[in-house]
Amino acid sequence: MSAFGIRILTRILIPYTFGIFFIYLGGTGILKKEKIVSNIAYVLFGLLFSAGAIIHLLFVADVSMYS
Repeated sequence: MSAFGIRILTRILIPYTFGIFFIYLGGTGILKKEKIVSNIAYVLFGLLFSAGAIIHLLFVADVSMYS
């Protein structure tokens, strides 16, 4: 894989994927009404990861940064 692909993978795709996973994990736990506080924490961390990746992609990143 090229350096461009690895940088995109580590800075955008991995945090976004983990964010969606944590949102799903916390959301299913909240719907089952088990360990509400920890599941809310999972959802918040997931939103933080996903929002961070999107904000990085929209406002911080440019093509020269990854090449």
